[in-house]
Amino acid sequence: MLFGITNGQATCTVHGVATVPLCGSATVYTDAAPFTSWAADCNNDPTVSVSVYRGGATLRLDKVTGSPTMHVGPNDRVSADPFKGDFIHSPPQFTTQQISLFDVQLDALTSGVLATDKTSVLEAKTLAASDVVVNPSGLQSANYGKGQYMCRQANLVPVLFYPADLSAKTPRVYGGACSSLSARVYGVAVYRQPALGFSGAFYTESGGGSIVRADMFPSPIIITQTSPQLVFPWDGTIGQFPFRPGEPSSAPHFGSTDVYVLKFLYDLPPDLTLRVGFVAVSLFGAPYPSQIQ
Repeated sequence: MLFGITNGQATCTVHGVATVPLCGSATVYTDAAPFTSWAADCNNDPTVSVSVYRGGATLRLDKVTGSPTMHVGPNDRVSADPFKGDFIHSPPQFTTQQISLFDVQLDALTSGVLATDKTSVLEAKTLAASDVVVNPSGLQSANYGKGQYMCRQANLVPVLFYPADLSAKTPRVYGGACSSLSARVYGVAVYRQPALGFSGAFYTESGGGSIVRADMFPSPIIITQTSPQLVFPWDGTIGQFPFRPGEPSSAPHFGSTDVYVLKFLYDLPPDLTLRVGFVAVSLFGAPYPSQIQ
């Protein structure tokens, strides 16, 4: 049993096909999609519901005659009385915290690491797919740099990361919380991702971007809604590899002129669950994508 029928909720990402008992009165079967991200809840009304963010699942009511089922697709929510069998479809209402949790779960699963392992999550070699890669150029206005205004534009992220100056050759990235919760930022990874799709305040990227740099900060950076903090002044260096013959091992190597995706690792105390936040940044004057590429 995932949880009892006493006001419970779960937010999960599953790899492949899985059978999950729900509340002792229903079962969730995930589809054969590579990954399914979904949220489920139950309470004493009684009701059960399943909301799918990516992938798909089937909800079966085990205590209803004939055990009726209903499929739940992406961006769909199905709720039901687990003892009467009435299914109702509605749009899901995922919170920003749930979306950021789906992303870190997917990041961990695609990398084969625990979602609680800070270093391994940060150093994942490929970038897991996400629909919430912040597009700074989509937030441009007279209020750019004003945290609360930009948070309203980018209302799917609990923490907003953005470059202070979009025209700068090398980015200085700030972070600000989009709620009264403070955030602790543990580190940043830089990915080369050539397939960003334009979508207003966010890019959609399909995954597959390769890591070029990862930095775990000496101590967490605390950011709040009222006081955005500089979290990553990037001079364009991407590490010290590969070495060229005859070059000292300490010689820096620089990224190409391009738009990169930065992945920040953070949590929202008192909740210690690790989360990831993404932002696209231009290096050395590369133009931001303006359409699907």
